[in-house]
Amino acid sequence: YDAEGQAVSAMEHRFTAEAGECFRVFAVGAPGIDDLDVEVFDPSGKRLAWDTSDDRWPIVDPDGPFCALAAGQYRAVVRAARGSGRYAVEIWRLR
Repeated sequence: YDAEGQAVSAMEHRFTAEAGECFRVFAVGAPGIDDLDVEVFDPSGKRLAWDTSDDRWPIVDPDGPFCALAAGQYRAVVRAARGSGRYAVEIWRLR
């Protein structure tokens, strides 16, 4: 749902990265969401990383961080594949 409480199909969360920086992305959906999906796109729009689970608490690349190959603005796109409700997402920059 957006800030006004309207249902939306996907929300985009932008973050800036330098080449070589690595990240973890975690999300959790409300009980009304059965499958929450997260995909990360690089500055050129190419899909760089995504979650592989069919649940409401996705972890992008669950086996470890993903790293930016180029500097620029990246996008984490979150959508409810099944169900609806609110969610929280965290984007961690690893140091």
